[in-house]
Amino acid sequence: AGSGVIISEDGYLLTNNHVIDGASQIKVTLSNNESYDAKVIGADDTFDIALLKIEASGLTVATFGSSSDLEVGETSIVIGNPLGKLGGTVTAGIISSLNRTITIDNKSMELLQTDAAINPGNSGGGLFDGNGNLVGIIVAKSVQTSDGTAVESIGFAIPIDNVKSILGDLKTKGYVSGRAALGLTAVNVLTDSAAQRYGVEKKGVYVYSLVSGGAAEKAGIVVGDLIESFDGTAITGNEQLSAAVLQKKAGDTVEVVVYRDGEEKTISVTLGERESDNKTTPRNSNGFNANGGNNSSNGSNGRSYGSLEDFFNDFGF
Repeated sequence: AGSGVIISEDGYLLTNNHVIDGASQIKVTLSNNESYDAKVIGADDTFDIALLKIEASGLTVATFGSSSDLEVGETSIVIGNPLGKLGGTVTAGIISSLNRTITIDNKSMELLQTDAAINPGNSGGGLFDGNGNLVGIIVAKSVQTSDGTAVESIGFAIPIDNVKSILGDLKTKGYVSGRAALGLTAVNVLTDSAAQRYGVEKKGVYVYSLVSGGAAEKAGIVVGDLIESFDGTAITGNEQLSAAVLQKKAGDTVEVVVYRDGEEKTISVTLGERESDNKTTPRNSNGFNANGGNNSSNGSNGRSYGSLEDFFNDFGF
């Protein structure tokens, strides 16, 4: 089960991609208990967003707000279907952080953080400001640190401005086009033991492999290069590099500074286009029941969290 937010009177709604991914049928149940079959119009694995459509009219829609206008300490309201059984549940809190970086399934995401209660069943539901404007889509909660310490009141939402930036592509193409690709796989070598294992002297982010014919290879980047900066931003971690590339578009030219054979080299790279993970998403029916969610994240330092774990399987996630 998962939550969703209606964004048009004629039946378009938002949820998380992970809520509907791989499902064979989607059933959307509204607050009046009317149920509809839904089809996937578009989906994006990077932002974990899916756009669905039901055949309905005259629906009450959410009013879009602006996540960029939020301030820490503002009122936040979460509406969803915790445990997949308690539709229309409202919880309240504050915005705890505006740009918390967490890693979900090896992907770095910049998310809003709230202390409003979030439970399995809330993913894909709305995060609203004190005026009732939609400012985020719930994506995860943290339940414990890496050492097993229980955590409460730490939940995350995708900023609505990010969602708005891809809606056009999702509606017309079914996926997000034009995303930049650097064309390499990088590895963090951040400890003495890691440096010894890889046989390097300096710590940092190293090129582990290259996509044949990709942007990095064409520009002259080679396996073993230490990436020091990307487009003027110092790179201290693989997640930071991924986030920097995500800010660019296919066709952009950037300067990448690498350390190789004892000296720095500045390489001009024209970024390629990333192959979408969602180009083959089925457009007929998938499995979803409005209002809900299922993911939790583990972390140890309040900044970068581990991959989401699929908790509470008893509730059908």
